[in-house]
Amino acid sequence: MITSVLSFNLSSHWPYGQIRKRPDTRPRGKYKEEEEEEEEEETESDLFFIDALLLVYFLNHCMSHIYLYIISITFRVELHALPAVRQLSLAHNRISSIDASALLKSSLLQQLDLDDNLLQKIEGLPETLIHVNLAYNHLTMVPKDITSLPRTVSLNLSHNGIQEISSPISSTDLESLDLSFNKVEVFPTRFIPNALGNIVHLNLEDNRIADLKPFELANYTKLKSLNLASNSLRVLRDDVFAQLHELSSLDLRNNSLDTLEPGVFADLAIGYKLYQFIFNKIPHLHSIDLRHNELQSVGHFVIVSFEEALAQASAVRRLDLSRNRIELLQWEGLPPKLDHLVADNNRISFLGAALKSKLRTVSLRHNRIDKLTSDQVPNTLEIFDVSNNRIHHIGKGTFYGKANLKSLNFTANSLTSIDLECLEVMDGIHPVDVTLKENPLQCTCEMDWIKNSNMVGSHNTSRLIQLRYDENVNTLFFTNNQDTLLVKPKVNVLSIEETKCTHRISKKLITFDQIERKELLCNYSQICEPDCVCCQYGNCDCKAVCPDGCSCYRDALFNSNIVRCENLTGIQMKAFSPSMVPVSATHIFLSGLSLPILRSHSFLGRIRLEQLYINSSGIRNIQPKAFNTLPALKVFIYLFLKF
Repeated sequence: MITSVLSFNLSSHWPYGQIRKRPDTRPRGKYKEEEEEEEEEETESDLFFIDALLLVYFLNHCMSHIYLYIISITFRVELHALPAVRQLSLAHNRISSIDASALLKSSLLQQLDLDDNLLQKIEGLPETLIHVNLAYNHLTMVPKDITSLPRTVSLNLSHNGIQEISSPISSTDLESLDLSFNKVEVFPTRFIPNALGNIVHLNLEDNRIADLKPFELANYTKLKSLNLASNSLRVLRDDVFAQLHELSSLDLRNNSLDTLEPGVFADLAIGYKLYQFIFNKIPHLHSIDLRHNELQSVGHFVIVSFEEALAQASAVRRLDLSRNRIELLQWEGLPPKLDHLVADNNRISFLGAALKSKLRTVSLRHNRIDKLTSDQVPNTLEIFDVSNNRIHHIGKGTFYGKANLKSLNFTANSLTSIDLECLEVMDGIHPVDVTLKENPLQCTCEMDWIKNSNMVGSHNTSRLIQLRYDENVNTLFFTNNQDTLLVKPKVNVLSIEETKCTHRISKKLITFDQIERKELLCNYSQICEPDCVCCQYGNCDCKAVCPDGCSCYRDALFNSNIVRCENLTGIQMKAFSPSMVPVSATHIFLSGLSLPILRSHSFLGRIRLEQLYINSSGIRNIQPKAFNTLPALKVFIYLFLKF
């Protein structure tokens, strides 16, 4: 005899007819009616021998009418044979009713799961139940058999159509109540008068609650999490959260809050009326969710003595202000120990000084910020997401003192160029991951560090000693016990294959994984190469002056020097001579000029010149040695077109 069956499953993968005393040796292929008849004859006798069943699961997502019949009619008899069952799950079926006597003999039943069925009422529940789940059914009111249970600890009535709570629940042990996604219009204090001091978790999300009275929650002395999201609250009155000393999580997102009376809980300037608030009613609160309301500003410029108002908010660690109307964000107006701030989808255009802020994670996505400077960014920052803003300028040294910085996200801003000095971190603990995709970046020499950082790659430096940081190549140099030098980028650009820039000359979009370093160009009117000793004099090999009317470009390492003189004006054309082209030029493009004679030694001394293009410049005569002393010349294209 089987004496210790712990579970059996009547799902579609384990048909009911397979649970038997003896192996099923019947030949396959019988008519369905015959099989069903045999099953009904054997059901009761087959189950009587299971005398130690502790867990029964009926998890058929597509239960047929025959199984519904077995549950509602025959199942009552089956449970008479299973007095020791403690946990029963009938979730995810199509049960519309349960016989009033089906569960009465289950004197040890403690947990009942009827989630996701078609129940409109329920009767005959054993008083031993402590965990009841009736979520996702068709209840319009709380059944009396539920409210009369004396020892319920957790009750889930979410996702029904409950409007009325006819009688108060009897249990004094209730700790968790979920009434979310119903049609409740008043706070359920009258529903749980015997358990107010015992409730720990209360979920009322997505109901129709429009008002909270002062001190209405005063007796919820053990309440730790309260979810009032997606209701109809517009006003929070004084002392509505009074005595909630244990509250640690408060969710008020998706309401229509426009007024908070003084003394509600906080530091907020909400809607069209601005007040000073205090947290001393809920001193242990560490998480606040105020997404999707009508907040207009947060900061001590809006109200007086803002820091004093937050003096008792020391436990707040996380604050969510997303989808409001905030335009001004003053860091000093936030709780002093806040380390996680989310203020996405607002109208923030200005950030105040962050000298005292201890924030580690900040998300300000989808706002209107247009520039960043060092004093606007907390020194303790680790993760900073300002994607989908309007940032076009980041000051040099903005992140220099942020030693803990790990991640920066500038996706979808208005950056055309960003110098490495804008992102460098002094004595950084981690390499900084930066995202720059979806910006109108130009392929300038200031962006050369991106190619370098992604060429170097990453190395495991957990056992290495840092020797030095070379700013010119954005690289940390390390050594191990074998004195082998390794390198690791200090700033690493993520999604480089999606990060594009516009070529300075061709105007084509190129991804940074495809572009060559020599194509990252800055234009100049006059430059001196590093260590040039003749800058104070005229033209020399290491000093370059761009001819009037021409466009000149150079790369970050001065290996490429491109001069383009095209379609000059009359005065510029008359004054132009090939000898005016910088000696250090590597690429020369002359087009649409007036050069009837190309004289001897016109390009004398251009020892670095690799490519020379002359087009439509009216050349009629090329004198001997016009291209003398051009040892590096690889490409020469001369198109003889009449001027």
